Amino acid sequence: MTTAATLPAPRDTTDHPTRSASQGRMIANETANGLRLVWAYRATLPPPLLGLLVTYLVFQYFVGGGEILEDLVADTAPAMFAYVATYVAVMRMVAGILEERNAGTLEQIHLSPLHPWQLAVGRLAAAMTEAVLAAAGVTAIVLIGWHIDYPASWQALVPFGLLLSGIAGFALLLAAASFTYRGTGHSCTSST
Repeated sequence: MTTAATLPAPRDTTDHPTRSASQGRMIANETANGLRLVWAYRATLPPPLLGLLVTYLVFQYFVGGGEILEDLVADTAPAMFAYVATYVAVMRMVAGILEERNAGTLEQIHLSPLHPWQLAVGRLAAAMTEAVLAAAGVTAIVLIGWHIDYPASWQALVPFGLLLSGIAGFALLLAAASFTYRGTGHSCTSST
């Protein structure tokens, strides 16, 4: 007589108020840890941002026919914000995954009480916070330097939110690709 093997019961995935609150705190802690790590290595951020700023100004100089045109800067400053934010978010997400994979600590996520997607949300929140602050700083330097004034409008929040969600999705996509395909992460981090 053969007996049927029994599988372990699946994990209870229903959301309880206390579980949701503790998971929210853990995601916030993951975000805070990422921001503390950024602060610990804050000296590594200004050189690439300075390089992006100089590249932007050189492009403006050549496109403007030998001078930096105020109207052209006003038209392209939002694109520079998007580029800098995308650059910083992608570099932080991909470099973080590669660093953990190469150090052999990536497997420790299986020991966490959080699901991998929740850890990714925490890391992404830290990367996006850094990206938005860095991009705002670089863009502010250009706008103040050329005396460009953008009127504040509530209508701009929707496209800004869509821009940030697109940047976040792209950063997650490349982070997942760098985790899955070894050459992707090397391509992303060696292009700087």
